[in-house]
Amino acid sequence: MMQRDDEHWDVVVIGAGPTGAASALRLARRGHRVLLVERSRFPRDKVCGGCLSGRGVEELRQLGCLSILREGIPLQEFRLSCRGSRVNLSVKGGVSISRARLDNSLATWASEAGAELLTQTTAVIESLEEPESRVRLVGAVNRVVKAKVVLVCSGLGKGRWQRALGLEEVVARESLIGLTTLCSQRPEWLKAGQIEMAVSREGYVGVALQEDGRVNLSAAVKKGALREALSPTTLVTKILMNSDKSLELDLGDSQWL
Repeated sequence: MMQRDDEHWDVVVIGAGPTGAASALRLARRGHRVLLVERSRFPRDKVCGGCLSGRGVEELRQLGCLSILREGIPLQEFRLSCRGSRVNLSVKGGVSISRARLDNSLATWASEAGAELLTQTTAVIESLEEPESRVRLVGAVNRVVKAKVVLVCSGLGKGRWQRALGLEEVVARESLIGLTTLCSQRPEWLKAGQIEMAVSREGYVGVALQEDGRVNLSAAVKKGALREALSPTTLVTKILMNSDKSLELDLGDSQWL
C-alpha cells in the first residue's frame, strides 16, 4: 500500500494491462520511482481472445518474463470458417493464456522490480504541466499525486484522460462491439493449441482453450445484429452455426464481459 508521504513520482502509469505493466517493469528496473495504477482488482478477466502471437512471446522473452507462459498452451493451428468453407493454417510461436494470469503475473513482476502497484483505484489526470503533472486517485486511495511523466495505458474509451489532453472521443458509426465469455465445458471439435475463427455478416467469433481448462469465446459484432439477437449468446451461436454447422456449442447461461 502506498505510503502517505509518497506524493511525488518519476512516472505514474495508468492501467496495469500488458502495456502498462511492461512499461512499469522496464522503468522500475532502470531505477525510476513508478506508481502503477489499476482500477480493477487482480486477478481479473478481460474482453480478449487470450492468445499471444509469436511477437508477443518474444516481447516477454526480452523482458525476462518468459516463465509467465510456462502453463500456457502452445498454439499450433488456426482454423477459419465462413459460410460453410474452411481454411486450416499452421501457426508457430504463439501461446494461449488467460488475461487473468498474464496481467496479474506481469503486474507482480513490475511490483517485485520496485514499482508501486495500486489496484481498485481510478486515476484521473487533473493537469499536464511542467515540471510535474497532477493525477487524482479515487478508490482504494483518495489523494492527488504528482509525476514528471504520466503514461496512459488504459486502453480506448475510458474518457477520463481525453479532457486533460484536449482530445475529443469519437466512436465510428460502424464500430464493432467486443464480447467475451469463459465456458467450463469444452466442445469436442476444439483441440488444445487450436484457434477456431468463425466469420459471418454479423461479425466474428474466436474460440480457444485456456491454460486453466476453460474455453475462451471472444467476439466482435455489429451493434444492429446484437440488438436484433437480443442477447450475446443468441448472436454468437448464430455466427458459429452460419459459418460452419459443425461448430455446435451449448453456451447455456453464459456471463458476458
